[in-house]
Amino acid sequence: MMSKERQIGQELHGGSSARKSVYANEEVQRLPQALAIAQNLSVARAMIDTVPETPQISEIIETAISDVVADKKRAKQSLDEAAVAINKATSNKAPLQIGSTAEPH
Repeated sequence: MMSKERQIGQELHGGSSARKSVYANEEVQRLPQALAIAQNLSVARAMIDTVPETPQISEIIETAISDVVADKKRAKQSLDEAAVAINKATSNKAPLQIGSTAEPH
């Protein structure tokens, strides 16, 4: 994990941190999303690998959410593409339930 100072800088420049102490910083507390993130971290648990593909699934979801937060993609597009990518990562073990056949970029 990066240093607290580096993570504060990351938070102040549009990123986010899983380090709870970052949200005690006065500058970070002025950000509109800081309270919600701090509240989420208070109940967050580490993701448990339930399938061998969990690391790939986590990365796909993280990228999809980051694309939406950064206004690179609309939520539906990004999550539909993530669903396709997860389906591929899991060798089609879970049939898709979406109406889109979008391919991830």
